Amino acid sequence: MILPKTRYTTDGYKLSVGYIFWYWNMVRGMDVQGRYMFVDRDGRQYPKTFADQLREKFFENAELPARPEISRYTADNWPFIPEEYLRWYDRVFYFDPSQIDLSQKGGDLWIYYEGPLHTVNHHEIISLFDISNLITENFGYKPKYRWQDRVHHDARILKERGVTHSHGGGRRANSRKHHDEVLGILSQYKEGVEKKGGFFGESFIDMAYEHNLMIMGTMGHEFPMACAGIWGVENANRMARKIWRELYGKNLGYWLDDTWGTEWSDKEMTAQEAKDFRGSRHDSWPFERYVDQKLNFYKRRGVDSREKEIISSEGMKTLEDIVHTTEYKAGKFKPASLLGKFWTNYECVPEIPTVSPRTGYNIVNKLVAVKVGDGPWKDVCKLSNDISKAVGKPEAIAEAIAARDAALAR
Repeated sequence: MILPKTRYTTDGYKLSVGYIFWYWNMVRGMDVQGRYMFVDRDGRQYPKTFADQLREKFFENAELPARPEISRYTADNWPFIPEEYLRWYDRVFYFDPSQIDLSQKGGDLWIYYEGPLHTVNHHEIISLFDISNLITENFGYKPKYRWQDRVHHDARILKERGVTHSHGGGRRANSRKHHDEVLGILSQYKEGVEKKGGFFGESFIDMAYEHNLMIMGTMGHEFPMACAGIWGVENANRMARKIWRELYGKNLGYWLDDTWGTEWSDKEMTAQEAKDFRGSRHDSWPFERYVDQKLNFYKRRGVDSREKEIISSEGMKTLEDIVHTTEYKAGKFKPASLLGKFWTNYECVPEIPTVSPRTGYNIVNKLVAVKVGDGPWKDVCKLSNDISKAVGKPEAIAEAIAARDAALAR
């Protein structure tokens, strides 16, 4: 039986980042509000009843149980998340549909989420999960015939080649059932030669519980973006690193450096911060360029890069791409891969003849504005190392680019 959807049908980082937002509002009384926006980067045209189908899902989510056994599993595996926060998440929090503004005009789907930052942020993942599942149902996407053979083959190769990898694609999986079946196969390929490499973790909390896997997840771009809305984009990365280290120490120690470009982040990160973080996540740029950037950065800071991890989640389209992460500059850093659509939404074939086969659903929910107390709304953005991934109003993007260019020129 497939695990039904729960309040923990979400990524681990929603709890790690969510605790900080909860701390701001519930402990420090900062009254930070947030506004998120749905973006379909492919410009998909949705069936005319799609918004109505999705609205039903949003109201269902308000009634989802926390499941005490999943909460205990989370507390046991992530002891650095305070119990008080988990109690609030289990007993007080719910997915409030009144925070969601959902509409559809023709085939265009519009979704905004607005409310206290410590509650509204939790809509991000579960709504993408619902949208992805409805896309699959409406367009009839199915995994390629005998997809299990490919997963077995590729997982075996990664284990044999010593590639450490985890799964992080639950929000955009082909379906819950497919996700569950894939994890069942991957769990047969844990730990490679000399306990190096192999499959070791899952980002969806309830699925990690179901398959007895390590819960994966550190931070999302929304965290430094929220800092930008409060302290200004020119101070955001610095404040994000400071707050993260104060609350988590070296736990969850992977810095997401490309919110406004890796070069800007690296220029301002201190040697002590570089030592404290266990590594970084590669989320944009070609892999080799990113690795070269980080190795040069660690060298400038006097930090031994051989002790640092680079978790790659960008550009992993083929088995060769993934294996390459362990071959390029081998021994200079510790590589790992965070894989999503490669496992759970790969080469899916539609039942509708006019729809093309595809790999992955290119959809996101992004924080676009922040408000503190009775103050004005402040637009925020993500630039990325790849400007095609930028999300936000043109004015916010221009402001961030100007701040980045000024910082790099100093």
